[in-house]
Amino acid sequence: MPQFQERYPLFLAGAEAPAKVNLFLKVKGLLPQGKHELFSLMTKVKLFDTIEVYFLPDKENGASLDPSQGPIDPQKKPNSYKLPLASGDMLSSSLELCQLPDAQYLGENNLAIRALAAYRKVTGYPARPVLVNIIKRIPISAGLGGGSSDAGTMLWQLNNSSPNALSLKELNKIALDLGADVPFFLKPHSAAYCRGVGELIVPYVDKSPYFFVLLVNPGVSLDTARVFYEFELTKKAAGNSLTLEANSFENVSPIDPPLPAWGENDLWGASKKLCPVLEKIFKLLSSLAPGPCGLSGSGATLWGLFEDYSSAQRAQEALLAQAGKNGFGEDKNSGAKLWTEVTSLFPPEGN
Repeated sequence: MPQFQERYPLFLAGAEAPAKVNLFLKVKGLLPQGKHELFSLMTKVKLFDTIEVYFLPDKENGASLDPSQGPIDPQKKPNSYKLPLASGDMLSSSLELCQLPDAQYLGENNLAIRALAAYRKVTGYPARPVLVNIIKRIPISAGLGGGSSDAGTMLWQLNNSSPNALSLKELNKIALDLGADVPFFLKPHSAAYCRGVGELIVPYVDKSPYFFVLLVNPGVSLDTARVFYEFELTKKAAGNSLTLEANSFENVSPIDPPLPAWGENDLWGASKKLCPVLEKIFKLLSSLAPGPCGLSGSGATLWGLFEDYSSAQRAQEALLAQAGKNGFGEDKNSGAKLWTEVTSLFPPEGN
């Protein structure tokens, strides 16, 4: 057991934050405030980050934990992370600028840290200094919602332990300010239709014959803002305007038919332009998966659906073998390696 776990009292026990995949994603337009209206069917998958929060003393090793004292040693704050992180890698930080030994620094812009800061600003809870430790298993900047899930899970756990818990409406407001996907992770739904900028969430309750998923990432991160920028350029070049009128979504149904097919993603063209190897991987994955395949979020993770675990595992082995044979299992310039994971979707509600 790491030394800090013996030394610091546990505030929030290891909470599991699940990944998600977008079974379809449509960009409806660009709102006046610069946000995009989206329509997506999202489902949680059994790939988890683990979040732990520890109470800290007011002083640690003689150093002040007051943020006004300035940042921690910049040598201990990497500016970027290798993607994906190995399963079980630790990222740690706190609002008090203290970090765990042998762990990468989360940074104040990390969504889980921002969620804790936002909750504390509204409620004053927790009042004591704390340290956040995240055991990362969900690749970063991969379209799997890891940061949003960490933030949503943080808010939910804080609210459950608070003596003056916020209403779900109040909690949802904090979540919306953090990001469009965060409210989805506040909900108990296994899957849901999501529309707007996170306001409209309607549970998906239909059964699917596909329960297992093969996730594939080329080992690179795609910046969401860059993907959307490329998408907008493509639309403008085609003479299509993305601008929408201001819309509160109060009278909008998130599930107006006809519904997009599973696997449709309006960001696919922009994502594969920024990461061309995605097209090769997608063709290979599509030849191996009996169910739909697609891009999750803005990428660069692809998914393929299977009816049983053994079929998904065989496809994983075949994909890795073919990718290696055809020269895109590893990028010779960057050293990025193909990452794959076989896991399952969350079961439909009521099952």
